[in-house]
Amino acid sequence: VEPGPMPLAENYADMIFTKEALCHIEDKPPVFADFLRVLRPGGEFIGSDWMTGSENTNSAAYAAWEEQLRSAGLSFTFTSIANHRQGLEAVGFDQVEIIDDTAWTIEHGEGYVERLHGPDRPRMLELLGEDGLAGLIMRCSARVDALRNGDLRRCHMRARKLGPVGV
Repeated sequence: VEPGPMPLAENYADMIFTKEALCHIEDKPPVFADFLRVLRPGGEFIGSDWMTGSENTNSAAYAAWEEQLRSAGLSFTFTSIANHRQGLEAVGFDQVEIIDDTAWTIEHGEGYVERLHGPDRPRMLELLGEDGLAGLIMRCSARVDALRNGDLRRCHMRARKLGPVGV
């Protein structure tokens, strides 16, 4: 969907959850502000998303991964862990926690690439064809490389709207 105000009343929800959605939004603070508007006092935003290790992600591994995404017709706007934290705090969220889960993501990604070369290969060839599977393997391998060098991060977020619960 296009980012914009959610069609929900103020103080409507106890929790908002996102998974790998914010990385598609260029201007994140207005979205964070809308989350805060919709949450009841004491409510929580919980999310999981891709971020960068810093605002300067210039490594060859990261550039290769971004190129693989663009070549597949995908578009993203990644920002740093610090930028996410600042954006959430700036609109009024409290108790902002960002947990870096990159180590698990690397392990999982390496296993996925191994399965694409091994036991999952016949079925994936059937579904995607040779070129499609080759592209998927390149994107996944480039993502693992960008995770390994620290430019790409996989994080979980949690933030609370101030105020007593149940108001």
